[in-house]
Amino acid sequence: MFEKIALRTAQILYLLAIGIGAIWFAWLCLSHLPVWGAVLAFGILGVPVALVLAPLAAAGAGLAGVVVGLIASISNLIVRRVRDDG
Repeated sequence: MFEKIALRTAQILYLLAIGIGAIWFAWLCLSHLPVWGAVLAFGILGVPVALVLAPLAAAGAGLAGVVVGLIASISNLIVRRVRDDG
């Protein structure tokens, strides 16, 4: 149970972080540069930015997944004890 919850949470948070980051970077380029400059900046700077920020997003998502998995496991143990005592 712990592994499933941790993995699913980490995957969802990673996808959200990468998606929001890409949309934010595209908006930043389009709002401050002309269209040709935005296309050029997004194309040239997009890869280095992704190479730097993707591992950070993965680490953060993995850590959050472990925390959520631990919370779910602990709450599952508490609920089992309460049900067994009744």
